[in-house]
Amino acid sequence: MTSKLKTDVLETGSGSGTIALNNQLSGMTAESMPSGSVLKTHYLKSPDQNQVTIAAGVTTVIDTLSVTTVGASSRLVIFFDTQQFVKGGANSNPNFLFSIDGTDIPTNTEFGHHHWHIGYGSNAAREDHMGWYVSQTLSAGSHTIVQSTLAYNDTITVKHQGRYQRYMIQEIKE
Repeated sequence: MTSKLKTDVLETGSGSGTIALNNQLSGMTAESMPSGSVLKTHYLKSPDQNQVTIAAGVTTVIDTLSVTTVGASSRLVIFFDTQQFVKGGANSNPNFLFSIDGTDIPTNTEFGHHHWHIGYGSNAAREDHMGWYVSQTLSAGSHTIVQSTLAYNDTITVKHQGRYQRYMIQEIKE
């Protein structure tokens, strides 16, 4: 069953006034949106599906992406899914890193996800990582996002079997 609500005016929660609905949202700009609003959503995937093996102790660029923001003062929230990656040994681990326009997003803080691994301690385990990262404040325009990975203790293979990584990036008004 579907329902429709048709109205031209809504009353505020306090009853102190009304809100006209005719085209009100279509006339809003990024600057007029309230803080915390999602201004734009980007769905991206790796530019290629080439498997990459990273040696222990080495940081390797995996993907370089570009997004264009619309807000004069906003942040990017990056939701990231590795798809399948493979560890070379029982104690190997990846550290997924992001930078935007050359500025690193710090890990293990409120801005960068801490990594836990389901297969830790298992030899050559296949794993998937999903996490989130929050950029510094950005101005409107084009921005370059670099996703790299640092391997600990043994090799890590990302984009295993040609699986590209997936990114949902939301621009949030500061």
